[in-house]
Amino acid sequence: MYTEAYDIDMFLIDKNDDIVFIASGGGDLPFTINELDCDILKEYFINSPNIGDYEVSNNLKSILGEFNEKTLFEFTSLSKKGIYSFDKTKLNDSGDLNYHLVSIPEAKINLNSLPTKIQNILSKNKLNVNVKDKYSINLFSDL
Repeated sequence: MYTEAYDIDMFLIDKNDDIVFIASGGGDLPFTINELDCDILKEYFINSPNIGDYEVSNNLKSILGEFNEKTLFEFTSLSKKGIYSFDKTKLNDSGDLNYHLVSIPEAKINLNSLPTKIQNILSKNKLNVNVKDKYSINLFSDL
């Protein structure tokens, strides 16, 4: 059900069809995650326009300690595009499938507003939770 991987940028949808970005941090990935699809989605979203600002997660300091917002650039830049961003909580532990919320979009994009090709790729990996209510997700129990 899972394959070990290097750091993969994954894009999924949640129960409400909101877009979610997860940096795998070298963790095991569900077999449903396709690297080529991840690359297509990353290119699409990186080239998408910003639609709003972002908020850094309230619990991030308790997870990371002191941090510089410049180190969060990849996450916050995607949140400006309307995407919730998560990072691996325990780096270098491939079997740990827990991810914490890094940044929250001020304005969200929804699956239905995207081109059909992008919708079809995203629809392959749907979380069974609503991420707007979550500070952490687990790819084993939430996918």
